[in-house]
Amino acid sequence: MIESKLIPKALFSDKSVKSVNNLKDYAGIEYIASMNQTHSDVVTFVKSSAVYDSDGIYTEEPKLGLVVQTADCMPILLSDKKRIGAIHSGWRGLKNNILEKAIKKGGSKVKVPFNPGRGDSTQEQTEDRNFKWLEPYHDGFRNFVKSDYSVMPEELLLERASLMGLTAQEMTCLVGGMRVLGTNHESSKNKGVFTDKVGALTNDFFLNLVDMKYI
Repeated sequence: MIESKLIPKALFSDKSVKSVNNLKDYAGIEYIASMNQTHSDVVTFVKSSAVYDSDGIYTEEPKLGLVVQTADCMPILLSDKKRIGAIHSGWRGLKNNILEKAIKKGGSKVKVPFNPGRGDSTQEQTEDRNFKWLEPYHDGFRNFVKSDYSVMPEELLLERASLMGLTAQEMTCLVGGMRVLGTNHESSKNKGVFTDKVGALTNDFFLNLVDMKYI
């Protein structure tokens, strides 16, 4: 566990707290309340030890410790002279104003502005020159090659399959499946598809490829 110098009597651990003995001596608590977290905006005022179906809990009980578990979401701890609160704040909860609801549940009034920190960037936020180096030059699985090379397209396909760790059988299945699903690059949209039911995962590619009437 890591002690926080900014938040008195708060502990951060990379493991679930399964016993209050881990916290008793440090925080002076006797029992704990935790949450069945589902990225909701539900905040519950609690008085006893239990697992609550919410993403925020508040209490005025001096010997009751609150537990919040997070992965890539943010734990928020709140306190005043009477109450403490623990909030599981993912983007869904913040979007639905869980923080404001938690503060209101604690008896205070405050408006907290929120702008999401992560999301898809817009064209205005993207510098094309930085992504130029990521532009693919060939992708045999999507029937795409940007220009002519000294290396044959078939060899480029084998190289990509090798990088992906595919066997010959797996590579063949993947190529056939992606063709009938219509994943070809726009420059070769209707080339090598071998099916009239584009978008459906069928074995048409292989049936038509080996059909003797096309020889």
